[in-house]
Amino acid sequence: LFKDQQKPATASVIVNLQPGRRMSETQIQGIVYLVSGSIEGLDTDHVTVIDQNGKILTGTGNKGLLGTLSPDMLEFQVQVEKSMEERAQALLDKALGSKKAMVRITASLDFAQFEKTEEIFDPEEPVIRSEQINEEKSGSEIVGGVPGVQSNLQGNTNSAASATPPSSRAQKTTNYEISKVVSKTVNPVGTIKKISVSVLVADKIIPATKKEPEKTLPRTEAELASLKKMISSALGLDKTRGDKIEVTSMPFIETVNIAEPESMTRNMLYQYMPIIRYGVFLIGGLLIYFLMIRPLIKTVREDVTQHYKTVQELEKEQSEAVQAEEKKELEALMRDPVLRIREAIQTNPVFAAHILKNWIHEKG
Repeated sequence: LFKDQQKPATASVIVNLQPGRRMSETQIQGIVYLVSGSIEGLDTDHVTVIDQNGKILTGTGNKGLLGTLSPDMLEFQVQVEKSMEERAQALLDKALGSKKAMVRITASLDFAQFEKTEEIFDPEEPVIRSEQINEEKSGSEIVGGVPGVQSNLQGNTNSAASATPPSSRAQKTTNYEISKVVSKTVNPVGTIKKISVSVLVADKIIPATKKEPEKTLPRTEAELASLKKMISSALGLDKTRGDKIEVTSMPFIETVNIAEPESMTRNMLYQYMPIIRYGVFLIGGLLIYFLMIRPLIKTVREDVTQHYKTVQELEKEQSEAVQAEEKKELEALMRDPVLRIREAIQTNPVFAAHILKNWIHEKG
């Protein structure tokens, strides 16, 4: 009932790539087929893969751009173009200097695979295949009469009748075979059909003088023609194949890439991340040891040392403390007699009462 309203399943995958990293087409297709195989009814055309910057790596829109080429074919084409660009760029850097030229190459490759069989006949050099000769003879000679004069005379009716005259026929039949060459050709996959080369060359820089500032001049036609010839020979360009090359002289504008230092910093950070991680762990461990563990060990050692004092040392310390206390009390009593009497009464009240009685009887 609701089959017409059912929508096809779709899936989106976000890939977080490290700076400077790039996924190959094979890896992207692997992700697409993995997701498609894990969800029932999900077609590979409905799986979209993007990176963290929102760039579409694959999806339904790529098929129109890629055509019928497989990821391996595209990767091979990119490798061919990159190899040719590196060869041309190396020549330009040697001739003009670093960063004085830029080359881009587009190669059209033939990935069709077929076999071709040819039979070539040469009518000018025939070969006899068979030959047949037939000969036929017919008729006989005239037979004479009875030997003698009478039988051979004219008008003699008794002479024998004349026989048919002899005849012969010869027939020769020759069959010729035209010579032929049979060749079988297998077309290699990935042959170059056409190459388009675009070269951008920086203008000449005239250094500044006291009177004039720095300026640029376009390169001459002779220089551009020389560069064009050099690159064409290095890349093996063929005009009959339809190869094209364009060499243009223009002033280069030095652009400052603000994001480049950040990218370089990120790359260096990812490169040295293991060393930084171990360094942080080492510094953290040293701080914990010197700020926490070492003072704790020192305190425990002091407590253990005090705990293991001998009995003699403890008795000596206690005796010295008692003597010091008694000395303080004696000094205080010597300074105040009233305090001494009060201390004596508190210490021995019976003896103090007996002394008071004696004093009263003596005065009475």
